[in-house]
Amino acid sequence: MEDQNFQLEELVTKAAANHRRAFRRSMIFSVFALLAGGIWLFYSFNEVKTLEVRSSELRQEIDAKAGELSAREKQLQEAKAALLAINPLLEKYGVLKDKLSANNISSNLVKQSLEANQEIEQLSSMNPARRRGVAVEYYLKGADAGKVMAALKDLGFIEIRIEAPHRPNDPTDLVAFGIDVNPEDAKLVTYTLIRAGVDIKGLCRASLKSSSIQVLGDNRFQDRPAMTVDQVRGKTEFQACPDYTKPLPNDFK
Repeated sequence: MEDQNFQLEELVTKAAANHRRAFRRSMIFSVFALLAGGIWLFYSFNEVKTLEVRSSELRQEIDAKAGELSAREKQLQEAKAALLAINPLLEKYGVLKDKLSANNISSNLVKQSLEANQEIEQLSSMNPARRRGVAVEYYLKGADAGKVMAALKDLGFIEIRIEAPHRPNDPTDLVAFGIDVNPEDAKLVTYTLIRAGVDIKGLCRASLKSSSIQVLGDNRFQDRPAMTVDQVRGKTEFQACPDYTKPLPNDFK
């Protein structure tokens, strides 16, 4: 009987010890779990705060960009309005209406047109009688032919002939003048065309028609940039016009 009681007590003692060990393990695990959970919550909290700060910064950046975009859009509209305001003047010069639409008009066209007009005003009074003996022939595209003709007549050119282009698809981009023509008169015709929105890409001496200025089209010039008023003004040497039957020389200017 005593042995049985002793064994029972021993079992109870072992059971209690096992229970205490299990309880301690459970408590240790719980502490670690709570600690890990706390660390995770702290990390998550910091991440949320960081994201909130970044989100606020992004909203501020978006608002700033939106304000900047709005300001630039306003400036663009004001610039277009300013350009469109001078349309009647450019149209008077012979610029075609399709070049004066809100989508097509450019500040460079306006700048070159106005600068060309200044050059015309300076040269127009210089020996207009000389220009009466100079014939102007052109295959004009890209401008109002009637207004360009009227402008040339106002400058003293009397003999003006408009002819149908031999190559309708080629743009008008070359001014050729004969050996008896004063270069300043050739420049005056060039300025008149630039003022009308025509891209002139070459100014050269022609071997034929010594007293004529011809406005021609040459598709070999299509990849060249248009001459600016400054370039025309500063041009003092003039090469012979290139032969149509041969490739355009690399050194042609």
